[in-house]
Amino acid sequence: MTSSDCKKCSLCCRFADGFEDYAPVFSTEEKEKVLKKGFPSSLFKKIGNELWQVSLERRADQVLYCPFYSGWQCKIYDVEPFECVLWPFYVMKSRDGKKALLAIDEDEACPAALAESKKFKSHVVYLIKKLQSEEMVRFFSKNPQLIYRYEADYKVLSELPGLSGLLVIR
Repeated sequence: MTSSDCKKCSLCCRFADGFEDYAPVFSTEEKEKVLKKGFPSSLFKKIGNELWQVSLERRADQVLYCPFYSGWQCKIYDVEPFECVLWPFYVMKSRDGKKALLAIDEDEACPAALAESKKFKSHVVYLIKKLQSEEMVRFFSKNPQLIYRYEADYKVLSELPGLSGLLVIR
């Protein structure tokens, strides 16, 4: 995939009406990094003890956009939130709510994530290891709402036993 492919895609950073709840969520630490870059705090609404969701903006084409989206580039790429880094992958609960899972919504996934199976598999292995690292367990301990509810149409890639004890519904 190239940047020209990204310009043709309509998945990243854009949201249909009714999907405002899927706007990126920031930890307090991530939000503070964005504010230090000069963005106003009014872009965020508090949704949890340590979590903030960015307010989407409707542009001339009537599509809802992340306010940090500019063309096909992110204005906060160097400090983007965990959810943006992880996309198009998700951490979600199992159907019974007892396990944390790494999943992907293949219908809405970035074409680059599905383009090369060898590269894809290698990235999944990296994510599984990273998501269960001490650093990420601490991150999810502070932000357990980032383990989302079960979505039946998502493809489960792996169980994440290191995160299973932190489950709450979002």
